[in-house]
Amino acid sequence: LLALNKAVLAAADRGYAEQAREQRERLEKGSRDASRDSSLADALARGADTTHIPNIWARDAAGNVVSNAPRALVQDLDSLPFPDKSLFAGTPMASGDLYLAIASRGCAYRCTFCIENRLQALYHNDRRYLRARSVSDLLRELRSARAVHDYRAVWFCDEIFTWNLPWLREFAPRYRDEIGVPFLALVHP
Repeated sequence: LLALNKAVLAAADRGYAEQAREQRERLEKGSRDASRDSSLADALARGADTTHIPNIWARDAAGNVVSNAPRALVQDLDSLPFPDKSLFAGTPMASGDLYLAIASRGCAYRCTFCIENRLQALYHNDRRYLRARSVSDLLRELRSARAVHDYRAVWFCDEIFTWNLPWLREFAPRYRDEIGVPFLALVHP
């Protein structure tokens, strides 16, 4: 949590005041378990045992590989802070013309050639594998990013952007009115 708060404060110092405020509010609401997110970093910093941390494969004291169960998927994607794109400054990923965003996680299909098939099998016990952000949260990120990056287009990096038609019907007119730049996305008939 301390590292995340420092990142939020650093973002504010670089002119991301609105984004930093929103991220701090999300953390303070308790919608995200910060201790869960830092468990590996904390264990490594203390030189502690990492063989009990979900999602981690580690060697125990005898040298045996311990394969921990996967961590539960975050169901409420709106509870996650917006990505800090300033980390990519000065790299090809920092193209000022194109902003990368994710509206959902997971896929509605189980194509045998795709990694999503394996991931769905891995997370078969989770409540929902395919999850979406609310339209309002996604547009809030895009407005916040526009103030900093002044992008000319958005690339939605979802597996299939058009899987949820009610969501898409809400998104399309609001995106046109509130964001109004071209976008790219993968779709399925």
